Amino acid sequence: MRTRNVMIGLIGVGMVAVVVWVVMVAVPRLTGELGAEPAADGRLPALPLAVASDLEWESGPGTVGSWVTTAATFASDGFIYALSTTPGLRQIPEGVPVPHAIYRSQDGFAWVVEPLTGLGEDLYPRDIAHSGSNLYLVGTAPSAADPAAAVVRAGSSQDGGATWASVDLELVVNPGAPLGGMHVDVAANPLGMMVSANRNLFGANGIAGNELTVFAGSGLEGLLATPVPFGDGSSLERLEATSSMFYAIVRPSGGFERLPLLELWRSVDGNAWEKLENFPFMDVVNAFGEVGGRRVAVGQLEGRVVLGATIDDVTWDEMDMSEMLPPVAEGNQWVSASSVGSAGLYFNVQSFLPTGGDRMHEVSQLIGSPDLLSWSSTDTVTLLNGYVEQIVVGDDFVFINGISGVPGTRVHVVGTRA
Repeated sequence: MRTRNVMIGLIGVGMVAVVVWVVMVAVPRLTGELGAEPAADGRLPALPLAVASDLEWESGPGTVGSWVTTAATFASDGFIYALSTTPGLRQIPEGVPVPHAIYRSQDGFAWVVEPLTGLGEDLYPRDIAHSGSNLYLVGTAPSAADPAAAVVRAGSSQDGGATWASVDLELVVNPGAPLGGMHVDVAANPLGMMVSANRNLFGANGIAGNELTVFAGSGLEGLLATPVPFGDGSSLERLEATSSMFYAIVRPSGGFERLPLLELWRSVDGNAWEKLENFPFMDVVNAFGEVGGRRVAVGQLEGRVVLGATIDDVTWDEMDMSEMLPPVAEGNQWVSASSVGSAGLYFNVQSFLPTGGDRMHEVSQLIGSPDLLSWSSTDTVTLLNGYVEQIVVGDDFVFINGISGVPGTRVHVVGTRA
C-alpha cells in the first residue's frame, strides 16, 4: 500500500548509504479490551471505545532536514521505499523539475539514497509502486515532438532504485496537453502494471472537467492505452492493486461546485471493468487495500471519517466509528495519514474540539487493526509529541514519520507486534 502527497523527513548525506545511530525510546502501551467477532451475516462490529495498543513502539530522530515526498510504499523485498527530493534541498525551484531520489530502509531509521538515474533530468516524478522484485515509477516529462506538451514517463527498477529502464507514453486524449496540471498514478501486481493520467480542464469558474488516459500491460514495455467505461470527464483519483486485481477509485463527471461521490471499479487486466455498486459514500479516499481477506477503505465525507470493509466479494459495509472518535462539528475531523499492508490498517485522525469561546483543543489518534476485529487507539502525543504526516504499514511493523513538538524537528517511530 502506498501513501503519497505528504512531507517526510528522510536521512541522507550525499548519494551514499547512511547509517544513523539513534537512541531508542520505548513508548508505553495503552491498556483496554481487544477483539470481537463478525456477525453471522459477515458484517464487522462497531469499533470499541477503549482498546489497547497492539504494537511496541520505538522512536528516534528522523532527519537532518526536510524533503518533499510524493509517495512511499512497502515492498515484498522487506524495504520501505520513498520517492523524495534529493538530500540537502532546502528550496523548491519554480518551473523546472526538482531533483528526486529513491530512499529505502529496512528499519525506518537508516536510509540508503539512490538518485533517479536513467529517467532523464526533465522528469517530474509523481508516484511509485512495487510487485515482486520490481519497483515502478511514473511521472510526466516534455514530449520529444513538442517540448511544451506532456508525455507520461513510466520506469521500472530491479535493483531497489539504483538503475532504471523507462518508456514514454503518449496521451490518447489531447496528446498536445500542456506539461502542467497532470496527475499520474501507477499500480502493479504479479499480473502486470497500470498507469493513469488525469489532466484537469479549467473554465471561467475553475476546474470544469477532466481528460483521462489509462495504460495497462504485462510490464513496462507492454503498456498500451486502454478504453475505460468511467464516462467522459471522469477522473481517476487513486489507482491501487492487490495480488490479483486492479482497483480504480473514480470521481464521475458532474461539476465541481460539489464534489461527486467516489465510485469503485475493478479489473483483472485493464481491458474489462466492473463497477462495485455499494461502495461507501466518500468524497475522499485516503487508503485502500486488503486486511484479513477483506477489502478496506478509509476516507472522508464532508469532514466525517468513513471506514468501509467488504462483507463478501462485492458487498461493502460501513463500520461504526462513533465510539472510537470524539464527536466534533462538521469539518473539524480528518485523516492526516493512513496506510494498509500485511500488518493491517493504520490511520491517524485529527479532531478539533471546542473548549469555550473561539479556542479549540486538538486530539490526535492513531487507530489501527491487524484484522479489522481487534483495534488499537493511541494518543499521538504518546508516540511523538507532534503531528503524524506519513504512515507505511509493512509485514510486521508500522512506520511513522512525523513532526515533533520541537520546532523544525522530525521524528521516526516504528511499531512492531510483540
